[in-house]
Amino acid sequence: MTWLAVFDVDGTLTNLADSWRFFHEKLGTWSKAKRHAELFFSGAIDYGKWAELDVGLWRGVNLDQMAKLAGSVSWRSGAERLSQLKEYGYKLIAVTTGISLLADRALRELGFDRVIANRLEVEGCVLTGKMKVEVEYWGKGVVLRRLMEEEGAEFTVVVGDGVPDVEMFKEADVSVAFNPLSLKVKAASDITIRSEDLNLVVNLLVGLALSFRGRATIYRRLP
Repeated sequence: MTWLAVFDVDGTLTNLADSWRFFHEKLGTWSKAKRHAELFFSGAIDYGKWAELDVGLWRGVNLDQMAKLAGSVSWRSGAERLSQLKEYGYKLIAVTTGISLLADRALRELGFDRVIANRLEVEGCVLTGKMKVEVEYWGKGVVLRRLMEEEGAEFTVVVGDGVPDVEMFKEADVSVAFNPLSLKVKAASDITIRSEDLNLVVNLLVGLALSFRGRATIYRRLP
């Protein structure tokens, strides 16, 4: 049986609510980036154009500088326990609209099996100002459907906190709103957890595995 435990990154695996803003503030580009975000959310530009404008502000930035910034972001307490879920049959996957420099750390440091994130284009040791878009802002549901098909998933749990995660909630067997940022996120989830660390999430997923182990049928929703 293939089980997926799919996690958002910003605000879920980390205490950092918005890694895009974090990088822009550290690089002194937030004032312009904020305007780009306003254009996107007003419908004036699409996601592709937003990404082009946003990442263009980082053209010429050294990759080592970006990697150092990504490495300075702390994981949420309890994140080190997530790898234990693999002992209960879960495959750990992170899906984020953020950039891969932060998300890829989940592979190296937290034992994740796979990460889907947006990847900055690099030539030599500097950013070109372009990006390969893997996850659009409203595209997490599409990404999850593809992942479930590729992995042959029979059961999928999604953990997230933001409105873009709602699209994944719609596809999951069980959705967990972890410190949801809005009532919309909470309402779209099956379970809500409010905590400063991820221990309750780990315990919940272990409980699900133990509850369903040996059953012939996995229901699409918890009763």
